[in-house]
Amino acid sequence: MRSGLSALGRYLALEKFSSGAANAPVFYEASAAPNHETGVLEFLEATARKDLGLSGAPDCVIIDKFNMSNDLHARQVNSIRKVLPEVQIILLSTIDDPAKLESDLPAKLDGDFQRYWLWSLSRGKVRELVHQRLANGNSKLQEDDTVSRLVEHLETLNIPRTAHNCLTLLTIFDHQIEANPVNRTEIIENFLQILFSTMQGMPKYSTIPDMKDSLFALGYLCEALYRKKSFSFARDDFYTIVGQYCKEQLVDIQIDTLFLMLCASNLLLEKGGKYEFRFSYWVHFFSAHRMHHNPEFYQHLMEGRKYANFPEVIEFYSGIDRRSSKLIDTLLSDLDEVNNEVLARTDLSDDLDFYASITW
Repeated sequence: MRSGLSALGRYLALEKFSSGAANAPVFYEASAAPNHETGVLEFLEATARKDLGLSGAPDCVIIDKFNMSNDLHARQVNSIRKVLPEVQIILLSTIDDPAKLESDLPAKLDGDFQRYWLWSLSRGKVRELVHQRLANGNSKLQEDDTVSRLVEHLETLNIPRTAHNCLTLLTIFDHQIEANPVNRTEIIENFLQILFSTMQGMPKYSTIPDMKDSLFALGYLCEALYRKKSFSFARDDFYTIVGQYCKEQLVDIQIDTLFLMLCASNLLLEKGGKYEFRFSYWVHFFSAHRMHHNPEFYQHLMEGRKYANFPEVIEFYSGIDRRSSKLIDTLLSDLDEVNNEVLARTDLSDDLDFYASITW
C-alpha cells in the first residue's frame, strides 16, 4: 500500500497478530466489502479464513480508504456493528481540506469513535529512514546530504512527508545523483515513472498503460478542465474525455486501469461523488505537457494573460521547454504592459522616493 494511513493500518494488524491475540484483525479497503449485514458478515468470515486461516468472524476490523462523505461506507460500518456488536473497528480516512479537520463524523455513522491524526514524519524519522535505506543497499549517497536534499525536495514539491514519498524520492536520487529540486517538472516525471513501473494490486487481466501515453492523455483531460473552469469530474467524464483522446490520436490505453492506478496512488480523490486531483499541481503539470504538444491550447492560455491565474503551469512548461524564447518574450511583454498600466493609474514618477518621509 502506498499511503501513510494504509501502512499504519497494516502495521496495526501485524502488531495485534504478533501479540498473540486470539483472533487477528481483518484489514481491507472499504470499497471491497458489501454494505448490507449478511453480505459484510460473509465477507469478513471469508477474508479471515482466506488471509489468516481462521474460522468465524474476526474481533477487530481495520477499514482502509473509508470515505467520510460516502453514505454506503457508513452503512457498511453500521452493518458490521449490528452483526458483530463486540468487534473493534478502526477506520482509516484521509481529509484533504484543512477546514474539515474538526468537523463532526457523518451523522449516518452509528456509535462513538475516538479520533487520531497521522502526523508527517519528523526530520529525525526521515533521517532514520534514510539511514536504514542506505545501510541495506549499495547506494553511493551520503546520509547528511541525502537527508537535507530529501527534506528540500519534499518542501519544493509540496507533497506529504510520508514514508512512501521519501522512499520514492530516494529511488530517484539513486538514479540521478545531481537531481535539482528547482526543476519540479523533471522530479515529478521521475516520480510518475517509478509509479507506473512499480504499481501493484491491479487486476491480473489489466495491462499497465505506457507512462508517456498516459501523461499526454491526462494533459488532454486537464485541458478540458481548464476550459470549463471546473477541476472536478465524474468517473464517466474521465472515461469519455480520455477515450476521445485515444480515438483522435489512435492510441490504445486501458482507461479503466489508468483510472484505478490514479485512485490507488491517491493522485485522484473522490469528493461528493466526483473526482479531483489531490494536489492542484498535478493539473498544472499535465496541462503544461498539453501546452507543449498543442499550440492551440498554448495560445489559449497565453492570450489575455489567462496564465496569470495558474502561475504553476508556466513553471512546469519552462521545465519542459527550457529554450522557449516565445514564452519569455510573452512574459516580458506582459510585464511591461502591466507595469505601464500601474504607472498610468497611480501617476507615480520614476524619481519618487518612498522612504524620504520616514523618520525614526
